Amino acid sequence: MHERRGARATASVFLRCAAAGACALAAIGLSAGDAAAHGRPIIPIVECMLPNADGTYTAFFGWRNDNATAVELAPGSLQNRFEPAPRVRGQPSTIRAGRAEFAFAVVFDGTPITWYLDQRTVVASRNTPVCLCDCPDPDLDGLCNEQDNCDVTYNPDQCDLDRDGQGDVCDADFAPTAPVAVPGGPYTVDRGASLTLDGSASRDADCGDHLTYGWDLDCDEGVDVLGARVTLDAATVARRICGGTCVPGLPYRVELVVTDSFGLTTRAAALVWFNLGCQIFEVGGTRGRRCLQDAIVAARTAPASAACLEVRVNVADYTACGATEVSFVPTSRVRRLIIRGMPGAGCAPPRLNAPVHIVNDHVDVIHLGIYNVPYGIDVGADPMWDDIRIVGNEIGGVIGRGRDAIGIYTSGNVLVANNRIWAAPVGVRVADSSADVLIAYNSMVDVETGFYIADVGGPVQYLDNAVQPRAAGRVFWEQNGRAGMSPYVYSDYNAFGLGGSRVILALVEGTSYATAGTWRSASRLETHSRTTTASLFTSVTPGTRGFLEIVQPRGVALDAGWPLCEVPQDFCDSARDAVHPDIGAREYP
Repeated sequence: MHERRGARATASVFLRCAAAGACALAAIGLSAGDAAAHGRPIIPIVECMLPNADGTYTAFFGWRNDNATAVELAPGSLQNRFEPAPRVRGQPSTIRAGRAEFAFAVVFDGTPITWYLDQRTVVASRNTPVCLCDCPDPDLDGLCNEQDNCDVTYNPDQCDLDRDGQGDVCDADFAPTAPVAVPGGPYTVDRGASLTLDGSASRDADCGDHLTYGWDLDCDEGVDVLGARVTLDAATVARRICGGTCVPGLPYRVELVVTDSFGLTTRAAALVWFNLGCQIFEVGGTRGRRCLQDAIVAARTAPASAACLEVRVNVADYTACGATEVSFVPTSRVRRLIIRGMPGAGCAPPRLNAPVHIVNDHVDVIHLGIYNVPYGIDVGADPMWDDIRIVGNEIGGVIGRGRDAIGIYTSGNVLVANNRIWAAPVGVRVADSSADVLIAYNSMVDVETGFYIADVGGPVQYLDNAVQPRAAGRVFWEQNGRAGMSPYVYSDYNAFGLGGSRVILALVEGTSYATAGTWRSASRLETHSRTTTASLFTSVTPGTRGFLEIVQPRGVALDAGWPLCEVPQDFCDSARDAVHPDIGAREYP
């Protein structure tokens, strides 16, 4: 017999098996404990039922009182009654502590009767499980109560990790662990193809824990489809994951949601890339063009045989050819130009060593290394350029006085994310903008100004950025011709290194804000942002693994970010944490 924690019930039922297979009630007894006020729940239990020879039924009741002492509840009162009448059917007034099995029996006609005990109920009817001779099993897990370590909760595995005699699923002292969600991926979807998501590798350390699975396809923190492994047709993929039209170049995010038997939930993200048949133009290699500009011209003038054009820069073979102007006019068929650096060891970008000037819309500039240049990447100057994405680039050594690593001079929608910027007068400049600009997960060090803002008339968001200005530098500098920060600017969940000499957080129309406290009070921004006087980064050779990495022991930017649907990946195209991403360009395991 399995010994359970605490005193066992002294009530007993003696069942004798008759020759015909029926069982008869022989005796019932109950011992009462000391009555006391209570605060923990008392759970009524119907143990099982026996049919009687006269067509009636006998139901056996018990309870579980989680209080340390007995509780007095008058039979027939609101807290201890049966419905329908009669309200008193033999239930005791003293509800002793612990588990009381087969405490009393009620003979009834098979019509459902309900026992109300301490604001909880249990129902007996002719459909209640039949008592097994000498082996009651009210939770129907195939184990008699005397052998079952959770006799009212289904647990055929009998898991008891803390070995206290109480099964984990009914043990108030057991501390379960959350499941580990493994969403698989990254996934690649061809044009018009279905997508199979597989989270079956998810696991839980708790013995016998039952896991349920769901998938959030549209980044709304809900669950759109159930199952560990699901297949979505092309129409569902486009509608739920892409919001209507899938765009190549950057990934989308899906989230696996795993919940265990204890209600603990874990979310994890996977990346979904779309292969939409872009026409490829190589830079470098045996068949590629020597210069990026040559490849862009070739892409612009090529027959429109694909929905997008992609220029790939080979990290090993590229030779700098001077400044690059990206001119691309979308058509009804060719909707996007992607300029992508192919990563080398440690996801290092190819060394472009030339600035990039974008003079059209629907352009992606991804994972280029731009060093020792008069400026880095500029967008504009035309108010109509729209849908520009500058993602995962490394820009350093900007030598033009007052020039930008990244400059936004357009009123179109722009995404600036996962970029690593060093040694520049200005990290990211936004000027004369009236559309949506999202600046997120960028890492900057040794910049005179992290973010320069001038004459903006549309939403500009700064989220999850890590910025360490040089001596006498500042994170923000705004010149909008008005007092205070522009109402179009929102900034939060950033990390700022303010330890340098004469470093301030913000300079707005000539007014300096040196500390996070004064800036928060004046701007009502940066509620969740972090500051430190220590170094945010460790600086090593540009373009190699580890450059501008966040120093992990200090940890101010680790797990401190806000998840963004628009940026599901980091600088190295690894999936970001779905709940607590790191601040800055890299996501640590």
